[in-house]
Amino acid sequence: RLEAIGRVMRVSIGTLGGDVVAVLFAESTWGIREVHSAICEQTGPSRARARMRLFHLSAELTPESTLADVGVADGSRLTVIWLSPWLVATGSGDSTAKIWSLESGESLLTLGGHFGFVCSAAFSPNATQLLTASNDCIARVWCSVSGRCVHTLYGHGGVIISAVYSPDGSRLLTASGDGTARIWCAASGSCLRSLEGHGGVVCTAVFSPDGARVLTGSDDHTAKIWHAEYGDCLHTLEGHERQVCAAAFSPRAARAVTASNDSTARVWCSASGVCICTLRGHGSWVRAAAFSPDGAQVLTASRDSTARLWCSETGACLHTIADPRHRVCLAIFSPNGEKVLTASDERAIRTWSASSGRCLQTLHSERVTCSAVFSAHGTQFLTVAEDGIARIWCAESGQRLCTLDGRHAAVSCAAFSD
Repeated sequence: RLEAIGRVMRVSIGTLGGDVVAVLFAESTWGIREVHSAICEQTGPSRARARMRLFHLSAELTPESTLADVGVADGSRLTVIWLSPWLVATGSGDSTAKIWSLESGESLLTLGGHFGFVCSAAFSPNATQLLTASNDCIARVWCSVSGRCVHTLYGHGGVIISAVYSPDGSRLLTASGDGTARIWCAASGSCLRSLEGHGGVVCTAVFSPDGARVLTGSDDHTAKIWHAEYGDCLHTLEGHERQVCAAAFSPRAARAVTASNDSTARVWCSASGVCICTLRGHGSWVRAAAFSPDGAQVLTASRDSTARLWCSETGACLHTIADPRHRVCLAIFSPNGEKVLTASDERAIRTWSASSGRCLQTLHSERVTCSAVFSAHGTQFLTVAEDGIARIWCAESGQRLCTLDGRHAAVSCAAFSD
């Protein structure tokens, strides 16, 4: 229950059974990260890595909302639901995927069935299933508890480059070298729509945050926005002069950003397909582009050894993140948008202030980092290095928490359960 004490509220966190697990003092502006941290301080380290969901009546406290946003007031009650411990999935060059315990670093399941390099792995939103894709032209859906293959997705005539779940977990989306993307039913494994129209490899495919649209990028120099239910092409985004290798929607799906081998990124109106601004300044191909969680900034990473932060409204470059002696290999936002994580070819991992561009922390890995992802709450991040080993780090202290070593095969991709 919440009782106003000046500007601070007394917050009692209860379970569905009515047991009070924590009592803390919170401000109405607190979000789930602050509440989660405060609860963990009282419930001990065993809960620190466990997943939880917080509700006020039927409204859920999400990473984007605050206590005030979900209607918390005097006399209200917050209910916590503890979910299964955090899991990590990895895909390897030996045609297998593995599911690991984040708490212990132990390998829980080995998923065998692919006949090629596993290049993509993604958990369903509720973490009960894992979706994998391979260069054997097949995607598979697995039960993350038993390791049983639930569905095998046949139909693509080329390597499957990426595979993701829709935000509600009801559909799957694959991008392929056969020039198509496909939307699948997660419950049955049947193909619902084949998105055809690109004149080359589909390099990337993502759902909009509401799941209503799909954005694809291709080496035919275009991106396309599709109706996710009917499969109609709504807009073809033309203007790039080379391959579109990355694409993303803004948090409210009002805009899209594309990254290209022509050394630029572009911001588009997703309703009209009109280019709003072109982000120029990189000296080589732009390998990644993403919006900040509030949509105000765009982050790009380029082969020119730099990452850049841009204003998504004007296209102005706000900060250039660079090490004059080493190349920046990748760049990602933290979930709250306050930090940027980069990895360079000097085997260094750095965090930067997204508001000032100042370097906050430098960590060192044994090998060059190929990919990285934050956990949903931003308390940890996961890296995959050239030595084929996945490593999990504490985002606050920089301490390495555990190492996931496939031993017999190099890890190629990795994902947290949400």
